[in-house]
This record gives sequence, structure tokens and C-alpha cells, in this order.
Amino acid sequence: MADERAPDLRDYMRIIRRHLKLIATVIGGALLVTALAVLSMTPIYTARSTILVEEHAPQVLDMHDLLADQADSDEHDYFKTQERILQSRSLAAQVIRELGLESNPLFSPDAREKGFVGGLLSEVSSLFTAATTRTASRTSSETLGVSADLIDLYNDRLAIKPELGTRLFTVAFSIPDPALAAQITNAHVNAYIRRGMELHAQASEDARKFLEKKLVELKERVEKSEAALNDYRRERGIVAFALDTQGNILNQRLTELDQALTKAETEEIDLEAQDDLVHKRNYNSLPAVINSTLIQNLKEQDELAEGQYASMSAQFKPDYPPLKELKAKVDEIRERLRGEIRHVVEGIESNYQTAVARENELSKQVELEKTKTLALNDASLQDAVLAREVDASRQLYKSVLERMKEIGVAGEVTTSNVSIIDAASAPTRPSSPRPLLDLLLAGVASLFCGVGLAFLLDHLDDSLHNPEEAEMYLGLASLGSVPDFVLLDDEEDGADDRLLSKTIPMIPDFSGAGGKEIVLIHGDRLSVAGESYRAIRTAILLSRASEPPRTIMFASSLKAEGKTITAVNIAMTFAQMGGRVLLIDGDLRRARCHEVLGVHNREGLTEVLVGQKQLADVIRTIGSRSSISILSAGTAPPNPTELLASERMRDVMAELRAQYDIVLIDAPPVMPVSDSVVMSRMVDGVVMVIGPGTPKQLVRHACGRLEQAGAKLLGLVLNQVNLKSPDFYHYNRYYAYEDYYQPNGRVSQR
Repeated sequence: MADERAPDLRDYMRIIRRHLKLIATVIGGALLVTALAVLSMTPIYTARSTILVEEHAPQVLDMHDLLADQADSDEHDYFKTQERILQSRSLAAQVIRELGLESNPLFSPDAREKGFVGGLLSEVSSLFTAATTRTASRTSSETLGVSADLIDLYNDRLAIKPELGTRLFTVAFSIPDPALAAQITNAHVNAYIRRGMELHAQASEDARKFLEKKLVELKERVEKSEAALNDYRRERGIVAFALDTQGNILNQRLTELDQALTKAETEEIDLEAQDDLVHKRNYNSLPAVINSTLIQNLKEQDELAEGQYASMSAQFKPDYPPLKELKAKVDEIRERLRGEIRHVVEGIESNYQTAVARENELSKQVELEKTKTLALNDASLQDAVLAREVDASRQLYKSVLERMKEIGVAGEVTTSNVSIIDAASAPTRPSSPRPLLDLLLAGVASLFCGVGLAFLLDHLDDSLHNPEEAEMYLGLASLGSVPDFVLLDDEEDGADDRLLSKTIPMIPDFSGAGGKEIVLIHGDRLSVAGESYRAIRTAILLSRASEPPRTIMFASSLKAEGKTITAVNIAMTFAQMGGRVLLIDGDLRRARCHEVLGVHNREGLTEVLVGQKQLADVIRTIGSRSSISILSAGTAPPNPTELLASERMRDVMAELRAQYDIVLIDAPPVMPVSDSVVMSRMVDGVVMVIGPGTPKQLVRHACGRLEQAGAKLLGLVLNQVNLKSPDFYHYNRYYAYEDYYQPNGRVSQR
């Protein structure tokens, strides 16, 4: 068996088309319910106001204000706090009392929501109200004289929304009265501003009282520290200004010595590096040598004279007078150069010794000054401590006094850190319900629900829907599909006369026992039934490469899949070709071919297998002009499987193969019994007939049983398919012969 392929977009579209009515029903129902809900809801108007909240932290002694606002450390905490204040129950109670909303009919308990749908939505939303709000309403039945239920109703209609990335807040209130919505929104904003100003004024008053108390303590502290300083100086005989002056002189002297010592150390390091070059006799690298113009000129003269001497010595002998004069000149220049370099070196060594001596002297003076300074510091340590305490007490007293004056002035100024950007105005359109948006959302949601339900139902549907799916799942070729002629006859008005044939002239006194369930093809006219079965006949003839199969068994997984009707009609199509055709009813347990063809079943295959009758005695020809014969099942035996698996059955099949061009066997279902399995090895091929709704795992199992027995599966036939189904979107046009049928009996060439 072949594995199932991964579904593609066409498969998904086929599923949607298959359940299109269901999806349309879900969408229509959702839109209808939404429309009824929208019509039953009371229009709600929402007024909005935008405010700007700035950080405002009055400083007391360089600390944050007494409200413990930590906005500088975490700005988000500050704005979250302001959001909670805007949503506080006390602020809501204040607005309710100011506007007298207790007596407003819109805030009465029975007017919480209007209509059935509104009441239902209210009950659902009340289940998800914040736990903190519910806890507060339980602990206190009233806030500022306002009932908890009224505050809950107020907060349910209030919406506070901070705008991300800004310091703006949107305050909105929803109620059926647009003018009242704007009035309440503006009142809520104004109450919040007043609340902030009151908190600021209270903080200023508390800070002023606190600073007054501290100011008295600081004044006593300053007086005590000054008295202690004076007593200490009197005991030690220290004069404040003399001590300060002496300390300044020592500090200045020590600073100057430090600077001189640093300069001397720098000079010594530089001269030491040059002295090191002198000891290494690397005179040419000395800065004084490099920067000396005289030495550089002498070097140039020496190089020039040396060059001339070398040039003349190559031409003349050493005793040549001009050459001797040039040699003397070179020696003179070099002597002067050595003298100048020696003079520079002597100067460097002298300067280095002088720098070392100066550095040592300055170091001694610095240490001496440090000793004097430390001694003075030790003597005045306690004095300095007392002096600093006096200064600190004075500065603290002065700072507190100034801050107290500032707070006193600030407390008289009514300022707020909240500004109204846009005041609320009466809305002209309701915020809810919004019919178009609600219907759109309902339509989109129901579309997804309908499609999801369609895919769920398709997943639960375990049947094979079209030939491609059957071929892919079973690994068998599709020989054809037989339409459900009952549905086609019901849906196409007047199609019965042109497409279907309920009687066969070659069968006398035939009356379909199953009514519309039995459809037999007509041999003389164009029909959907005839063409579908002729297509299957052609596929069977082409199913083998060498030669067409002559003995064919029709099997199915379960009963009532249309196997018998298919075998009978295929036999008729073979008979139309002019060959000798035999139809064998191989279902010895539940024979039905004789009922379909209107013949008796008193004797048949059973009697032949047990040796009571010969083949010529039980085979009957259908109609005087037909070449189709039938071998009915005969009497139902107690052991059908053993009879069908016997050697006699093989001999019968061999004899019939020699007498007839085509032998068709209507076999029992594969899954309930094993009769078909044992007969499948006696025929050239097996055709699997699959009815609507048969589980595909069961069909696969049945095909597996036949393959394990060594049967040659020619292919499959889907029976009773609905051509109007999306699975046969490309097939229904093939079978739509009524579009080409002409009343005069001719077929259009379009």
C-alpha cells in the first residue's frame, strides 16, 4: 500500500468546498446572533479627557518629599502610582458625592445594564473584576458615605489608559447619557488634580512643622559647639587667626618645596640619561651634541675633507705636498671636533652632579617642612575638630531656616503637576455597540470557527472521497467512479428521461425490486449510467499490458457497497461489445444477482459444486437477443468457504473460461468472510468496489488480505459518488451529458 501524501492547498480548498454549507451556516448564525445582540443593547457613549502628569518632588534637606515618591529611582513606579490614584475608590466616591450620582437613575442597581444580552455581558464581566476591588468592597460597605456597589458600578464604567512612551493619561467614562459622560469625566479629572494639590499642601505643612521642631534643636546644638570651641582654645592658648595664618604659611612653603623637588628630580632624570650615554661613549646621541651648530659644521667639514683626501690619495703618493696639507687639515678638524665634544661631556657630568646635590638638599628641606606641619596639625587637631563641628552646626541651622522659609512660601502657592490637555466633551456617536465592527469581528471569528469545524469534521471523516485520494492511499489504480444516480435524478429536473434507464427491453417483465436504488444501463441511448460503466469496462480491459483479463472478481470490504449492481452493469457493458459474457453470483451466503436481473435462484453454483447439476443445466441467458448469461448462487450451503476453495471450483472456472469470453464473479465481502480471499486466486484480476462512507483503514485491510492471498488487484471503483461534491469538482462536467443532449437525439459537437 502507498503512503499518504502530505496535503496541499488544493486539498484544503476541497475540504472547504465540501463543508461550504456548514461554514456558511456558522457564519450566518453568528451574524444573526450578533445582529440581535447589537439591536438589543443600549447605546453607550464614552467621553474622554487627556491629561499630562509631570513629576513633582518638593525637596526637604536635599531629600525626596515626605510622600516618599521615588520617581527619580524608578519613573514607571511613579506613573503606576498615579494610575492607581486615578482608579482609587475614594476618588470615585468623591466625584459621586459632588455630582449627586446616588440619585441618578442611570446609577441605580436595576439600570446597571439594559436588555437581556447586556445583562448577560454584565454578569460575565463581573466575574473578572479585579480582586483588590472586590476585597475592598467586602471590608468596607461604604467609602466617604457612598455605597460599595455604587462605587463598583462607577469604576466599571471608568477607564484609565496611560499612553506608552509619554506622560499622558486618557480618562474615559462610558454611560448612556453623552452629556453626563463628559461631565463625570471632567469632574473626575478635576478631583484628581485637587487631590494632588491637597497632598502637596499637606506634605508642605508636615515638613514645616518638622523643620520648626528641628530648628530649635539645631540652635541649641550650635550654641553648645561654639562654647566647647572657645573653652578649648582658652585652655591651650590658641589664637584662631594666628594658627590659621601659620598653617597657611607652612602649607604654602611645603607646596613650593614640593614643586622645586619635582623639577629637580625631572632634571636629574634627564641628566642621568645623558650621563649614561657618556659612560657608554655614545657621544653622538647626546642632545647637546646633536643641537650644537658648531659640532655639526665640524662634522660636515670633516666629511668633506676626508672625501677630498680619499680622492687625492688614490691618485698621488703620500709625500705629495698638497696631499700632506689636506691630511693636516683633516687632523686639525678632527681635533677641534673632539675638543668640542669633550667640552659638552664635561658640562653634562658637571650639571648631573649639581642636579643630584640639589635634589638631595630639596628632599631634606621637604622632610623638615613636613615635620613642622605635622607638629602643628597635632597641636591643633582637637581645635580643628571643634571648629568643623561649629561650622557644620551653623550651616545646618542656616539651611534648615532657609528651607523652612521656602516651604512656607511654597505652601501658599497653589500649583499642580497635572495639566489638562484635552477636556472631555459630549460624544456624538456611541462607543458601543458598533454594528459594522461587531458584525465584521463576528464574521471573521465565525469564519475561522466554521473552517476549523470543517477541518475537524473532515479529520473525523474516515472515508475515501475521490479517486486521487483512493489511489494515493491504497496504491491502486482508479478504474472509474459511479455517480449516485438517485441524487442526480432528484437534483436534475427532467433528467430521468434523458440520462437514466430503469428498464431493459431485453429482460421481460422486469421490475426493479429496489426502486431507485437499482439503476441498470440502457443499451441504445446515451446515459450517465452507461458512460460511467463503459469507462470502467475500458479501464479493466487496459489494466493488463499483455492481454485483457477474462475472469474478473468484484469484491468489497463490507456489504451494501454496490458491488452486485456494479458487477451486473459491467456485465451488460461487456455484452454490448458482442462477446459471450457470464455473470457468476459467488456470494453463496447472500445471493442477490438473481433479484437484480429478475431470475429465479432455485439451483445454481452450489448444485454444480456438490455434483447435483451440470453447468449447462443451471446457466441461463438473459433476453432473447442478449449474449449475457448468469450462473446464480443456488441453494445456500452450510460450508460455502470449503465449496469455493475446492478443486471442483477450480475445474468449473477453467471450464467456464474456455466457454465464455468474459467471466465476472460477484464475490462476498472480504472482511466478514474469507470466501472472496479463496476465490481471488482463481481469477485473472480483482476489482475492489468501495461504497460511500466505508472507512479507508478497512478498505486497506481488505486489499491487504487479498494481496496476501496472491490476488491480482486490477484497481478500484468508487461507487455512489456525489458529482455535486467538491471532491468531484473536475468530474461533474465530464458526466454532465445533459448539456450536450439535443431533443432530436443528436449530440452536439461543442
